[in-house]
Amino acid sequence: MTNFFRAMSIAVAAGTLAWAGCSDDAGDAPPSGTDSGVDSGGGVDSGGGVDTGSPADAPGPTAVEASAETKAVWAKMSGYAAWPRFSENAKPALSKGHMNMYVLAHYNDVVGKALIDKTKPLPDGSIIAKDNFAKETDTTPMVVTVMAKQGGKWYWFEATPDGKVIVDRTMEPGKPIEGNDPKMCTACHSSKADSNDWVFTHDFSKDMAMAVDPSPATKALWPKISGYTSWPKFPEELVRRQTDQHMNMWVLAYHNEVVTKAMTDKTLPPPDGALIVKENYAAETDAKPMALTIMSKQAGKWYWLEATPDGMTIIDRMMQKGMPIEGDNPTMCTGCHSAKATTNDWLFIHDFTK
Repeated sequence: MTNFFRAMSIAVAAGTLAWAGCSDDAGDAPPSGTDSGVDSGGGVDSGGGVDTGSPADAPGPTAVEASAETKAVWAKMSGYAAWPRFSENAKPALSKGHMNMYVLAHYNDVVGKALIDKTKPLPDGSIIAKDNFAKETDTTPMVVTVMAKQGGKWYWFEATPDGKVIVDRTMEPGKPIEGNDPKMCTACHSSKADSNDWVFTHDFSKDMAMAVDPSPATKALWPKISGYTSWPKFPEELVRRQTDQHMNMWVLAYHNEVVTKAMTDKTLPPPDGALIVKENYAAETDAKPMALTIMSKQAGKWYWLEATPDGMTIIDRMMQKGMPIEGDNPTMCTGCHSAKATTNDWLFIHDFTK
């Protein structure tokens, strides 16, 4: 749907921070069910804390200018706050492994494909970025911890939101936490080096829980779209087209006979029973869509749905975080389509007055 996953701006905060180190049991993996262990190159999983102490107890700079390599990764992370989140960390979660901060992990499109394809090790271009919040309700992170796969190896760094690299004060005192082997990051993550490519958050040999069982209302909708690929396509979209409004995916839309009649008769708004199904493909030549986005007119209102082709409802990771994208007003859909609410009954693809 139009404006699907439109990038949101990054919250930026400057500050002086000192990232504390591991405790003696730094090599332990995060306990299942307690800490998501979201892997973004962050602090280790056994204690420590954010130190904002005085110069007397923490001499030297708390953060320094990033290296050229770190700056290059930052440039690739523009808009990362709008990236998808791991289902294991869909909401801020308290993490003792990150000094009892609330963490929230994002991944880019390369990691997303690896999740779907169960690719391990992750390919070059993969980026995982984790926000570290002082409080669950904070909107600006104190620290961002990052893993970026380059040349077959992870590049790690810990930074302030404005791009300054945090200085290690415990494991490698005085050394900026950036590079291929900063001990603040790798000392713990090494326990997953062979089994899961240094990543704790998600087991890349297993499916990711990116969707949930549909609601009763959504289940009732699925039989109505059975065989939708035999329906007509909109004249404006007879072949797949790539759109940045749907995460740069390739889309193709179909409509049922109720919509066909509304187009012929120039009926606006389309009546109850109208159905529009849009396929979303990762590549122009893919045989199967990754997702379906659906509009169904019911009782004078559109019912919206974003789903996997096998009928699972996709979880919103941005606007209504952790909520299934289904119903009368999922803002992942209506947030953009509202621009056409009064002029074309929420529809972009075809002008029903023409």
